[in-house]
Amino acid sequence: DIFDNNDKKVIGLIIEGRNIGSGKYNPYCRLIENNKQIFKTRSIKKTSAPQWNEMFFVVPYDNVIKIELCNSSKLNDTVIGEGIFPDLNTIPKEKIQNMWISIKKKKKKFEAEIHVL
Repeated sequence: DIFDNNDKKVIGLIIEGRNIGSGKYNPYCRLIENNKQIFKTRSIKKTSAPQWNEMFFVVPYDNVIKIELCNSSKLNDTVIGEGIFPDLNTIPKEKIQNMWISIKKKKKKFEAEIHVL
């Protein structure tokens, strides 16, 4: 279920990613709200199609949650691209939503997607 009984906590699953470069990245996802990280998946080494299958529980303060696709490296992690969850007010409560969130890069053409349930 997307919402628990108090209608404030979002429960979801970051399943997988696709079209993430040519396999040179060590991708992971972060959920961001109001410029603060509220969830982070583990990093998967050198893949363009990571399988995370990680459940998240967040209590949103507003209805905008950003998902960042990042690359883990020994020197410093970098943001590969980002996307936005649909407005939480438009998602039916207590319904499972199966969606692919488009991930965009600011300057380059990039069409990765993150699968979220």
